[in-house]
Amino acid sequence: MAVIDQLFFRVIDRGGESVAAALEDALEARGHEVDCLGFFRDRDDAAPVTADWTILAPTQHSARAAGSAMVALARRFRRRRPDVVAAHTQVSSLLGLTLAWLFRVPRRISIHHQPHKRDLGWPFWVSDAVAGTLGIYTDVILVSHLSRDAVARFPARYRRRVRLVPNEVPMPALPDRAAARATLGLEPDDVVFCFLGAVEARKGAAVAARAVAASGRGVLLLAGRPGDESDDVATIGAATGGRIRPLGHLTRDEVAGVLAASDALVFPTRAENRSLTLLEGLSAGLAVIASDIRGNRDVLAPGEGSLVD
Repeated sequence: MAVIDQLFFRVIDRGGESVAAALEDALEARGHEVDCLGFFRDRDDAAPVTADWTILAPTQHSARAAGSAMVALARRFRRRRPDVVAAHTQVSSLLGLTLAWLFRVPRRISIHHQPHKRDLGWPFWVSDAVAGTLGIYTDVILVSHLSRDAVARFPARYRRRVRLVPNEVPMPALPDRAAARATLGLEPDDVVFCFLGAVEARKGAAVAARAVAASGRGVLLLAGRPGDESDDVATIGAATGGRIRPLGHLTRDEVAGVLAASDALVFPTRAENRSLTLLEGLSAGLAVIASDIRGNRDVLAPGEGSLVD
């Protein structure tokens, strides 16, 4: 039996946290002891996936709080003596795995859910390349071909540690379609679109809302935490007589209900790696309308969905 810690910097309950939860279940089923933890929780009211995770600094995100979290993590490593630390995302890898290296944790796995250079500036991806090259990371897991392409010019000693493991999360069993529609207050003959993800400009939430509003009869269910386009979506929705419906952050079972009730997934994201949202929509048998970007093209087989600029 191995003692394993999975580490995040900011716990937000996005796709990466869902992957970690699935990994935790699978590893514990094999007899390993697994804990999941983060430096910070991004939102106290949006934690259906990670409600029981350990948060090292249960306070507002700041440099001082990050230092306190590092001290708490060091004490934890000294007490728990894990065999493996798997750090999700670049910041938790740089901080957490460097500390794990100092405490001589045997296996230090860096898992990147986003391509290098996209979400963070050059100091982060240069530091990551150095850490992987020097062996602070014993393994680097990338979840898409897009991520692998992004490290093609990293040093050979880094690239030898890389393994491509495509992002997957098991689909929950979908409820009965009629029951799901009734729960959501939908009519049997409604044309229902869904948008899964934070209500943010990067995800294209307002684009989805405007497109469905212009259809004249479709209903759009937005399942995701509020973000920088929440006010715009509310304004668009106010003119539609309730056809645009933000549902907030949902549990996995509630997301399954949205998928069961929907006819199509609208996914106008501006940037994506290997999207769990897209995989979930396809697994649920929905028609897919997605932005024509590399991450989406890598997931959609010819004829599986519509890609639009």
